[in-house]
Amino acid sequence: MCESCAYVCRGLTAPHTSLECQWRRGLRCYRCFCAGHAPSSCPLLDAVPQKLVVVATEAGIKAFLLTQGMKPLSTRDGNIQRLKDIANTMKPLRLLVLQE
Repeated sequence: MCESCAYVCRGLTAPHTSLECQWRRGLRCYRCFCAGHAPSSCPLLDAVPQKLVVVATEAGIKAFLLTQGMKPLSTRDGNIQRLKDIANTMKPLRLLVLQE
């Protein structure tokens, strides 16, 4: 019996492998648009970025950089590049969104 049916059906189905499982075959993942697994067990889970929302004013950007332990630069472009670097190094990945 496959791992999913052993947990969900608790022995009510015939022995089978995960490739032969009718229950898993009916699942569709909205992250990668493939059949055969749930979104919570998607292999692309780490590749889907989450949002990192920062207020787009100078004070908001500088305040966020200070909370991350970084000294703000004098130029806005330099600060935005630092925000992108922070977003790219977070686990899971973050997508930088500047909120007006």
